[in-house]
Amino acid sequence: MKQYFACILLLLTPVPFAAQVRLPTVQSLTQNPFPNKEQKQPYEGHRIFSLEFRGNQHFSFESLCDSMTSKRGEPYDAEELDSDMDRLRVLLLGRSGYLRATVGPPEITDTISGPRIVVPMREGALYRWGTIIVAGSTVFTPERVIEIVGLKSGDIADGYGFQGELSKLDTLYKDRGYFQFNVGFIPDFKQDSPDAEEGVVDIALELEEGVVFRINRIQFEGNSKTRDQALRRRLLIREGDVYSESMLQESLSRLNSLELFEKLTFEDAAIHTNGHSGLDITIRLKEKRETDR
Repeated sequence: MKQYFACILLLLTPVPFAAQVRLPTVQSLTQNPFPNKEQKQPYEGHRIFSLEFRGNQHFSFESLCDSMTSKRGEPYDAEELDSDMDRLRVLLLGRSGYLRATVGPPEITDTISGPRIVVPMREGALYRWGTIIVAGSTVFTPERVIEIVGLKSGDIADGYGFQGELSKLDTLYKDRGYFQFNVGFIPDFKQDSPDAEEGVVDIALELEEGVVFRINRIQFEGNSKTRDQALRRRLLIREGDVYSESMLQESLSRLNSLELFEKLTFEDAAIHTNGHSGLDITIRLKEKRETDR
């Protein structure tokens, strides 16, 4: 969950008023503002006595609680509460246009009845998508890219949904051989005044398409009992083909259907560049024991 939220948290991270920040689609999380989890807190595992929110104006207590896994009466877990702060920002506030909302850190008081948790928040302005521009696109027209990522000027800005649509764009490119495709974006937040109730965020999408890659070699590791040729017949990709990420995924599913190996995931396909536009793919297998088949 943490890694999945990384890019969205960057979009939602407060920046100076009217600032412009370059945000690549793959980044590590910003510095964790919460206490070091390795230092066990005295109320760890104690049942939560009360859970409150401070500063919420447009979101009810019930809707905020529904977005959290930490509940009143449940054992306190510092790491889970940390993740809850991300969930509130991303899945609730960030999806509803409050892109620069701040949540936490939680204020925790140890009482005789259990920890009392107060979550401070500042919702800030409601943002709508403003001007959307695209640079670096040659495979698709800029208008088509904007259509794919689902941005419409005037709509309430959904930071979480935006990341999902960028993933669709990434898949469309990688299914056409653009193995090194990357997309970044520059958000430009605009408000009439710092305390305005609404604002707009202009988005500049920057595409780095790269070159089309072809599959140079496919090999297997770990198949001591099954011949390579029998496995190749299950694949939808062939040496010399233009690389397609979806076809590789489906090929792994077809190998899984044989039920001869431990379940394969995309991480079991090691992909290495070979030259300017070639790829070597090694599928790492782990054969099941006879009793597990």
